[in-house]
Amino acid sequence: MNKHPWKNQLSEMVQP
Repeated sequence: MNKHPWKNQLSEMVQP
């Protein structure tokens, strides 16, 4: 997750 800072945003978008 540290290597993928954009993944955090993706998770927020995926989750309602």
